[in-house]
Amino acid sequence: MRRNDLGRRRALGMSRHALVAFIVVRTGVAALAGGLIGVLAGTVALALLGTAVPPLFVAAIGVLAVIAALAASIPPALAAAYSDPVRVLRTP
Repeated sequence: MRRNDLGRRRALGMSRHALVAFIVVRTGVAALAGGLIGVLAGTVALALLGTAVPPLFVAAIGVLAVIAALAASIPPALAAAYSDPVRVLRTP
């Protein structure tokens, strides 16, 4: 999501808490989709090679990927929430 879009949402009345939640949920959905695709692709590739990996390990890696993405999305979300929406909209 672009900075102007976030600034526009703040200028139109979206609360800081709602903006942070919006960014984190968007990131979580993308991370979940990417984690599932990665886990499935890795499982298929390992099955084709004849290597077995414990399912708990595979699930843990998927969960870790989603948690890392969510944790990485919080600082930019907070920065976007606490930036001045008028200044953001003025920036070219």
